[in-house]
Amino acid sequence: MRKALPGALALALGVALAGCGGKHENLERYEQVIEEEVALLNELASVLETVKDKKTAEAAEPKVEAIGKKFNDLRERAGKLGKLSRAKYEGVEKKYRPEWDAAMKRLNTVGEKLHNLYDALDLIEPRMAIMRTVDEIRKDLRE
Repeated sequence: MRKALPGALALALGVALAGCGGKHENLERYEQVIEEEVALLNELASVLETVKDKKTAEAAEPKVEAIGKKFNDLRERAGKLGKLSRAKYEGVEKKYRPEWDAAMKRLNTVGEKLHNLYDALDLIEPRMAIMRTVDEIRKDLRE
């Protein structure tokens, strides 16, 4: 779970321009990555929102680790798609920005609560690792 979620928007145009299928089909692959990223961010927020004490923190840890693995898999798949042009990336990002922002707001809110809960300190580094992975995914997808 040491890596997280960030970067699924910018993939399709490069593949389409290389002649590997139609633009529509490839853009859908990039959008699927972003949709999965948003879903994983929300899943992570839902798990972390259950943490109230040591017992719930311990119960959440394997779930957070599993989500981290999903993010790593997503990054690997996103990296194989290639990079989108700046214009295509910005178009996909604009389409999914409201959902992504809402998921990030949830994570930031729960993250602040975790920092104040001593029993949940072990979950902070895995959460931060996931966020670094999210950033890496975003970098992998755009020019």
